[in-house]
Amino acid sequence: MGGITCLLLLLWAGVTVSTGLDLQKRIIGGQTCGKDDRWYHVELTITHPKGMFYCGGTLIKKQWILTAEHCWEKGGTIKAHLGVHPGTNKQPVQTIERHEIFTDTNGDIHDIMLLKLPEPPNITPASLPVCGTHPPLGATVQMAGHSYTDEKQLRRSTTLRCADTTVVNCVAGFSVAHYHTFCGKKAGVDSCPGDSGSGVVYNGKIHGVISSGYCTNQGTQVEFMDVCNKDYMDWINRIVAT
Repeated sequence: MGGITCLLLLLWAGVTVSTGLDLQKRIIGGQTCGKDDRWYHVELTITHPKGMFYCGGTLIKKQWILTAEHCWEKGGTIKAHLGVHPGTNKQPVQTIERHEIFTDTNGDIHDIMLLKLPEPPNITPASLPVCGTHPPLGATVQMAGHSYTDEKQLRRSTTLRCADTTVVNCVAGFSVAHYHTFCGKKAGVDSCPGDSGSGVVYNGKIHGVISSGYCTNQGTQVEFMDVCNKDYMDWINRIVAT
């Protein structure tokens, strides 16, 4: 639990809203997603006594969203905004009433979470992979979020933006040390705390969940929760069946 506390403190430093600028942190080095891409992307707004912050998520079943655990704040409220990509049907904002967090046999919480919508939206969910392994080294995977184009531009994008990155060997980091992860790195591309929880796409399937990024354009490592880890996939399939 000490490790997850450290991660939360690090992420809160980037995403807790004390000024209007804090809300603007998004994926760096991307471009507007294609008109038919990622209709299943979900924008999450989390409000709590300390303020408000953003996360991303992926609709994976008619009433289930896959996201990062650190997007949960005890005593807070999560609202799910669906249909945020141009071209999708506008959907009513829904307030999350049920959340499920992955906990391993040691009682340790991992940075992966499921949120249940009160009502199924009129949007086709994303596809999860038939897993054998996570994307191989050198593969191109795609991140997404409502980004700004570099770390000095603090104007939030009004359109969903996508960014490609390359799968690399992970170096030391909190998620790498504690979770089942894979990593991406590419010059000029990064994610920011407000993009946490967004899906990572490989061959048209959701293979990862953004867990951490460093919000620069210097090509730093981004860590992804590995959806194809057997423990995570078994847990996802069990929860969404309820």
